[in-house]
Amino acid sequence: MAIRWAYQLLGFGHLARDVKATDWDLYRRKLQERLQDFPKTIRSPETLDYAVAQVTEAITASYEESCPLRTVRDRKVTWWNKKLDVLRGEARRLFNKAKSTDDWDRYRKALTTYNKEIRKAKRLSWRKFCEEITKVPQGARIHKVLSKSPTNQLGLLKKPDGTFTASAEETLNLLASTHFPGSVVAPDIIVQNTPHIRLSRPLNEDWRRAAKYFRPNNVEWAIDSFKPIKSAGYDDIFPALLQQGKTMLIPILIKTFRASFAWGYIPEKWTMVKVCFIPKAGKKDYSQPKSFRPISLTSFLLKSMEKVIDECIRDGPLRDNPLHPKQHAYQKGKSTETALLELTDRIERALEDKQIALCAFLDIEGAFDNVTIDALSKGMNAKGIDETTTRWIEFMLLNRTISVTLHGTTQSFKTTKGCPQGGVLSPLLWLLVVDQLLVEASKNDLDVHSYADDVVACVVGPCQSTVSSILQRSLNTINTWCTENHLSVNPSKTTIVPFTRKRKLDKLVMLTVKGTVVPFSSDVKYLGVTIDQRLTWNTHINNVIQKDKIALGICCRLAGTKWGLNPKIALCLYTAIVRPIITYACVVWWRKTTQVTVISKLDGLQRLACLISTGAMSTTPGAALNALLNLPPLHLFIAKEAKASIYRTNSTGKSQQDFKQARRRVKLRKGKLK
Repeated sequence: MAIRWAYQLLGFGHLARDVKATDWDLYRRKLQERLQDFPKTIRSPETLDYAVAQVTEAITASYEESCPLRTVRDRKVTWWNKKLDVLRGEARRLFNKAKSTDDWDRYRKALTTYNKEIRKAKRLSWRKFCEEITKVPQGARIHKVLSKSPTNQLGLLKKPDGTFTASAEETLNLLASTHFPGSVVAPDIIVQNTPHIRLSRPLNEDWRRAAKYFRPNNVEWAIDSFKPIKSAGYDDIFPALLQQGKTMLIPILIKTFRASFAWGYIPEKWTMVKVCFIPKAGKKDYSQPKSFRPISLTSFLLKSMEKVIDECIRDGPLRDNPLHPKQHAYQKGKSTETALLELTDRIERALEDKQIALCAFLDIEGAFDNVTIDALSKGMNAKGIDETTTRWIEFMLLNRTISVTLHGTTQSFKTTKGCPQGGVLSPLLWLLVVDQLLVEASKNDLDVHSYADDVVACVVGPCQSTVSSILQRSLNTINTWCTENHLSVNPSKTTIVPFTRKRKLDKLVMLTVKGTVVPFSSDVKYLGVTIDQRLTWNTHINNVIQKDKIALGICCRLAGTKWGLNPKIALCLYTAIVRPIITYACVVWWRKTTQVTVISKLDGLQRLACLISTGAMSTTPGAALNALLNLPPLHLFIAKEAKASIYRTNSTGKSQQDFKQARRRVKLRKGKLK
């Protein structure tokens, strides 16, 4: 628990720059003037550092001139009015009078009237605000704000020995040791980084490869791919500054990127990383360091370069030597739906054949934070990624200096391993690492699926003891691979579910992970979907309906029967935010919606949304509301979404055989997909 006092002088405000008020024409003129002396050639790391420093200074100085500081005053209280001003004065007058006359009754009545009027003014102001929302993005933003549950901010944290940190500096050290294992304190972030990898003069092949990767259209695509206003890194450059000045910047950035890539060297300013710790949603105890996620804010110049390299790797080596087909994360044409579809298809076949599908759901602990450079290099070499790219990525990961600030205290650390969460290349690099596990499992005839760091081992068969033995072998293989790559599986987060319709499971053998016995479970939540032992989907549907009702409850705060959101906006919030919650991954469970009890629950949910949107009387028939708002019954909409998901999966590259298997599972009422 942390107690922090914050003082603020009302009415004075603070100085800030308003990006929307930037004079972009002036920015481009100033930028062009400052870039005239840029080096014509970059043939050494020292020249590269100087060039990047010059570009950074030109961008930031031009922005500061074209967008001067302005005083941002505190927003006034929107609900205050003249009547409240009069009532407050009256209450104060009676209070002062009561101190001498002892007539407290009149004061209490005046204070009650004043408080009632405050509540009324706030209520009317909120209703007026909701009625003035005329665009869907505004309504969606308000809905998002209201749906956020209050979470503890970063303060004092519990150490492994059970005691709490006593200062901000101690808290930062604990966070660094938890999320950046092996990191060491850097006394001064401005100190020149000492490269861990000896630089060698680039060969002609390195320069040719750099020229092939970094072309004007590639660099422009990378810059334009970012949203204009994003949190800047340590150099205070955000994407809009690059996008508005790309005519002058792209030729210079091409020279810079090619030199950095050919030398395998990251300029000093790009190695400085600003890290923000954000609370993870749904955690019960926010005194634990692992309840917070570190987001690395690197320079957008570096991110643009990473984006080009990422695309070149995917279109080059990974096209000739693709990732394992049982990896479903961070790839075009694959998603959580394809991962769930493949897993449930295997389980359904086992249930139809009266067999048992024993599945272990594992979580690799601190996957992005603990992965070593050796494991990354091995993964890149296995996919045939060239030495120039490998050398550049290794230098980028080994030469990072992270800076963390908490309550005015700043600490800097040098990292020795891991991929930055928030980095452009980090997802791909992790896929290259975990791909080795999937390949190893396939060689041993083991069925292992993966979505990023969520791994599932599945064994199907009629004999309970044999299935248990094979799954234990799979767990041992996964654990051995993790140990060899300095990773670990968390037994407490491992769930083992026997999917079967058999009542007696007395021959199943208890399984162990890292020497810890893991008990069997009747259900598991995997990629946001609750999968129960018999695939009845009852728990999942009840959960998502309850979640949807909470979301609709938030909409009730934005609209009443006679006030609030425009009906069109309220309906858009339902179709764009609320309804997708229940239709997520419906391709694997949609057949449950053919049952009368589920149809009744879904009709009640959509009816509630229609009443909020229209303000109609509670006795209005649901079918009439659906017709009025042109909404299909929810169970039919779910069936339509499941059908669209199957065709979408087929059109994005799955093999015809896999599609036929999935198609067989997703039969519509009449047994055919039309």
